[in-house]
Amino acid sequence: MDLARLWERLVRRAGLAIALTEGFHPKPKISFPSALALGIEGLDEAVELELTDAIDLKNLAEQLQQQLLPGLQIVNLELLTPETSRQQLRASTFEIEIPDHDLAALQERLDAFLAAPTWTVVRENRTLSVAIGDPDFEVRLIGTVLRFTLPNSGGASFRPGELLQALSLEHLQEQGVILRRTRVHLGKSADPNPSISEQNETAAPSHLTSSVMTDGD
Repeated sequence: MDLARLWERLVRRAGLAIALTEGFHPKPKISFPSALALGIEGLDEAVELELTDAIDLKNLAEQLQQQLLPGLQIVNLELLTPETSRQQLRASTFEIEIPDHDLAALQERLDAFLAAPTWTVVRENRTLSVAIGDPDFEVRLIGTVLRFTLPNSGGASFRPGELLQALSLEHLQEQGVILRRTRVHLGKSADPNPSISEQNETAAPSHLTSSVMTDGD
């Protein structure tokens, strides 16, 4: 929410011709394809701006760059057509530092987890399942850092807390260990026949998207 308010101020200071919503309290049309859960740091975020006038991307980058706050960096700008706007979240990559006392047991649990053909999560109103070999699903222990990419399909995403629970690491966040989302992956699934499945699934002018790097949540 802080990042959303920051972008509202940023486009206003940059003098961009931003489209507004209708109604009694019009708001700038600024959207984030990838909602970030409370308590997770986001180091790579995507934002879509709907503008009322055409604009050159180089000029736009210069206008935005002059207004950026410390810790915020625009990595990429892309012009979207009506057909490619409203980008969908394909997957998210997270990292968390594993304390020494959890490392030895984690490797054994991770080996068992990856040996299964699928990973299934059961919630109150739905069940999600993904093949361990799905290209949008990966779990790796790199030194003391657990890095994992979780897929999204039809608006339903696996949650990082569910993966941590599957590996008996749900206590880490309770102990104050920081979970970071280091990358968002937008667009269609890398697999033309995605293996993620779901029961009781809920369906879910020129636009601009930018990838934004931040140094905090």
